[in-house]
Amino acid sequence: MALLDRLAGSAPFAVPTIVGEAGRWLVTARPDGHPADRPELHADPDELVTAVGAGLKALHDLPLSALRADDGARPPEGWPAVAERCRAAVADGLVDSAALPGPYDRYRPDELLAMLIGGRPSAEDLVCCHGSPSAGMLLVAGGRFVGFDGIESALVADRHLDLAVAHQSVQHHLGPEAVFRLYDAYGGDPDVIRLDHYVLASHLLGLGVHRDEAGEAMPR
Repeated sequence: MALLDRLAGSAPFAVPTIVGEAGRWLVTARPDGHPADRPELHADPDELVTAVGAGLKALHDLPLSALRADDGARPPEGWPAVAERCRAAVADGLVDSAALPGPYDRYRPDELLAMLIGGRPSAEDLVCCHGSPSAGMLLVAGGRFVGFDGIESALVADRHLDLAVAHQSVQHHLGPEAVFRLYDAYGGDPDVIRLDHYVLASHLLGLGVHRDEAGEAMPR
């Protein structure tokens, strides 16, 4: 896979390796390490959330060429790519707004999509994004970030897409105070307006926190 090859040549962290093929699909082996959502890793939340923030920063600091094809045949990227994924999710009936936390649960999926489209940010900060960096997708070993799971779906998008997903996941697993440490480790605070916009996008994409049957918040 050209994407994994480019990442392997650019990234200061391990990326999945291709170990075989199954029909149209490539079989990959993820880097060594443990998903950051494992409860046994939460004994030292400061160390863990520092690893999560450092991992996102390392990814976002990569040159965009790590994801863009050399032949210039680029798929949609940036806000249009995220919006198109959200449109497809709503059109395919994949959004259950009743399972979302407030205030999103007040609206039909098509209304949430209209809010997203109408609230398009006036500016973007395009980076190499994972796309769904929940704690379970960030791999740590010895208290340090070592790589990502699911990096094969990476895209060029506003950094706030990743921050929105990581923010919700860290808050769920480690509590609200850990979110501040996340941004300290990342090296900067988010733009609150853009963060809110991409939190909505994350819900439409099935990447945000939802409610289970008992009404408890659960990560996707």
